[in-house]
Amino acid sequence: FCASAPGKILWLGGYSVLEKGNVSLVSAIDKRVFAKAEKLQGGAVEFLLPQFKVKAVGRITGGKLILDGAESFEKAKFVIEAAKACVRYLGPNTSGFRLTTVSDKAFGSGKKKTGLGSSAAVTVAAVSAILGLNGYNLTDEKAKILINNLSQYAHSISQGKVGSGFDVASAVFGTIKYSRYSPKILDGASSNGDFYFKTLIQKNWDYSIAPISLPKKFIPIIASTNSPISTTEMVKKINQYKETDGLYFETIEKLNSANALAIQNIDNQEKFLKYFEDGRRLTKMLGELSGAEIENPKFSNLISKSNSNGAYVCKLPGAGGGDSIAAICLTDANWQKLLNFWKKERLDVLDVGFGKFGVKRESTLAFNFAYKTNA
Repeated sequence: FCASAPGKILWLGGYSVLEKGNVSLVSAIDKRVFAKAEKLQGGAVEFLLPQFKVKAVGRITGGKLILDGAESFEKAKFVIEAAKACVRYLGPNTSGFRLTTVSDKAFGSGKKKTGLGSSAAVTVAAVSAILGLNGYNLTDEKAKILINNLSQYAHSISQGKVGSGFDVASAVFGTIKYSRYSPKILDGASSNGDFYFKTLIQKNWDYSIAPISLPKKFIPIIASTNSPISTTEMVKKINQYKETDGLYFETIEKLNSANALAIQNIDNQEKFLKYFEDGRRLTKMLGELSGAEIENPKFSNLISKSNSNGAYVCKLPGAGGGDSIAAICLTDANWQKLLNFWKKERLDVLDVGFGKFGVKRESTLAFNFAYKTNA
């Protein structure tokens, strides 16, 4: 059974979406992560990640997935947690399987991060392939909620329970307006029994996910800046600041208000631009107040020049810092102008457009083509 899930770009909601009730705008992209699950005899389990040169083996024993030498498979942790969550959910009679995953080249690999959400996409693709192999219909809305909840749990465990889950939700549902679930929902999920776990996964969580249509004239462009940053370190600084300064909540409230107004006015060119810029300015201010380099002067200058060279809106997406820079243009001519400018600035422009779908079933032919092209 083959499945795929898209990467994402977080346009609005960096940091503010971590607080319950705040909104974000996430677009799915047309680059995907593919997973293929095949039945193996007995309880044998194999993981193949050719792009990371990883092969891991293990077995299903008493409803648990046990790996041989698991501590050495850091690169496969998202896929392994996804599989563990599925086995726990499906129960002790789950048959063995081989799981192979492969990502479109735009996601980068190793040290070259592009910030397109490969960890969320691979988690969702892996969960979907394993559930599909066990008879679940991925197109059913209830199955999508199940895929989302299992993937949110597995992704959260892999990341050490940081993050709001917007990237996982976008990998499942596509381009969305998203508000997070209560972090406490996952408390006790690891330590309590399997019945508790199954009930938790089947519950309606308190996130809010609404599909959103982007204006047809929006043309995205994204580039890797070759300045990798640690999102975890930046989030740590923001959290330290949150503990010590009351200005945090005031800034986040203003930021969320600007983001909500931008989403509300997505079809109004002037208003969307105004609120998008307000949000960017407030995010930059949050970085300055907390000592996290969300947008340093070098990048502010690059964004300003990009806006003069064809960009309608431009920012460091997601957590900022400089993994990547993203813009939306309104005409092909402006897109070309910005592309030329970014190339002159020696940015590595990625071949990425907006995606039409969230998670979906793939034919073996489509999987094999992705494997041959990228592995």
